[in-house]
Amino acid sequence: MSRRKIIAEVLADRFPRIANRVLACEASQSDFAWLKEYRKRSVDWVALCERWLDGVELNKYQAIALSGFGDGRHVIELLKRIPKGSYLFCMEENVPRFLAACEDPDVRAVLQDPRFFVGLGELGQEYFESLSTFPVLEVEGAMPLVYSPLFDENPGYYSSGFSEFAKALEYWRRLFNTNLNASGEWQRNTFENVVRLIGAPDVEVFRNTFEGCHMIIASAGPSLDESLDLIRRRHADCIVVAVNSSYRALRNAGIVPHFVLAADPYEYTAKGFAGVDCDGTVLLAPFIVYPEVVKRFEGRIASWSKNNVLASYLRLQLGLGFGSQVLELGTVSACIFDIAEIFGCKRLLFLGQDLGFVEDDKMHAGDTFYADDNANTVSTAATVKIVPGNTLESVKVDEKLGIYLKAFESVVRSRKGGSVSYLNSSRLGAKIPSMEYRNLEEAEKWISCGSNELDERLCAIQPKLAIESRFVELALEEMRKMRAFSDSLCRKCLAMAIELEANLSEEVDRALLEVKLADAESLEKELEDDFKRNPNLNVVLNDGALKYELVVCNRTVRAMAQDQDALQLGLREHLEHFWAIAEACFVFSNSISHALEKNTQRIEA
Repeated sequence: MSRRKIIAEVLADRFPRIANRVLACEASQSDFAWLKEYRKRSVDWVALCERWLDGVELNKYQAIALSGFGDGRHVIELLKRIPKGSYLFCMEENVPRFLAACEDPDVRAVLQDPRFFVGLGELGQEYFESLSTFPVLEVEGAMPLVYSPLFDENPGYYSSGFSEFAKALEYWRRLFNTNLNASGEWQRNTFENVVRLIGAPDVEVFRNTFEGCHMIIASAGPSLDESLDLIRRRHADCIVVAVNSSYRALRNAGIVPHFVLAADPYEYTAKGFAGVDCDGTVLLAPFIVYPEVVKRFEGRIASWSKNNVLASYLRLQLGLGFGSQVLELGTVSACIFDIAEIFGCKRLLFLGQDLGFVEDDKMHAGDTFYADDNANTVSTAATVKIVPGNTLESVKVDEKLGIYLKAFESVVRSRKGGSVSYLNSSRLGAKIPSMEYRNLEEAEKWISCGSNELDERLCAIQPKLAIESRFVELALEEMRKMRAFSDSLCRKCLAMAIELEANLSEEVDRALLEVKLADAESLEKELEDDFKRNPNLNVVLNDGALKYELVVCNRTVRAMAQDQDALQLGLREHLEHFWAIAEACFVFSNSISHALEKNTQRIEA
């Protein structure tokens, strides 16, 4: 195996797209010559690093962006010096040089350091891919760090890199915060949806069922109002997919969508279906979707679950294997990219995908629950910026819509030249870079040359929607086992937390505190053994409420006065950890109990 492939393999687990950039190039003799000359500049790299870092304040819990990898030796020295809780993102423009440097085993070892992250080559979304696994919620700020010998080679590149790094870090921080705050609710919904979804088909059953067909995705932006006639005309020869917030508008216009996408875990998701008939439409949804929506479409549902840890665990325990991976990106419309590919569609037309505010600051079509609730305009407190429009000179977007716009741009660019072609005809909306815009007349011509066998194909999917009821009771039994494991952890941690709390709240003999510390450490070891014996359940727990509780725990521990008595500090750290586990397990077990009760009632009925 070539050294290039060895280096790419080292990178692949953590940074797959960066690994692809490595595989796409090769270090030449000139790159090795540059490296040799570079190393001649200074023999004593330790002393050089001492001078470089003299006066640089390296604080705890920082995300450090470094200009240049060079031969990697200054990176090695920096990693020796960065304080606890800090992480390093190294920017390197020259990929072949990076390859040449990684010929050194000591340098290559840096790539496996969990504190090290890297961006290589051209700046852009792929460059910052590694931030998707960066502990963004553990760091308290971004810090640019200039390494002059490399920065001076291309100041423009590294200056832009510093700026883009800060933006990318904030982008991922928002996404992770959403995930963190909602993780408990996602698991609650998953448990409740198990009885209706565990035996329902995965969207993979539709693989290439609609090969060569064209698809329309109708979102609920203001442009939807003027697009309904086109959807009505093309309904017979194009797959029509609504999202939960546009579904009512289509049904009230006499259009029965063939499919509807719903992915949000919150109660308002069900409002899109209130007061309208749901017959004749198939729901496409993940396990986290609000349970009332699943009830409305029972028997006409296909799901996906690979990015849902809990659903994947249950499927694997039942021998079902992983479900499909469908990209979500925080907005339901983004799911359509993978859905269209799975279906085998050739063209995908976006309607009502405005991603912005138009006249009177409206952000949704007229016939939506947003309009009913007077929630159809931008908040006066929102931070708004101006972006280019499809036909309008400028369109307003708030922070959330700006993230969605960026996500759409990234997906379209990454799939350019793929099996599905995209077109946007949301006249009033923000321009999605990399996605062509055409008016409705041109779009109708573009979308009207698909398969004329749509009715037959739609009829053919009906048998595939059958529910495998034998998996339901098996899944409920697995949930009971999960609750028993969680209850055991909760009891252990709660008892110890109460005991430590009592001893820390009053004057206690130091010798007794030392005994309590030994007890706490013993319990930590016991918990570690419990998790080792049940590694998959450990992963499931850490993807729910425990994820949130541990972040809160870590923040509390960081805020503790580090100069206090070491014994007291150690006990308080254990106390916070035990409370986090106890509280999270209590929530987890309650979610299972609630779901078991509701699902048992349904089965008996």
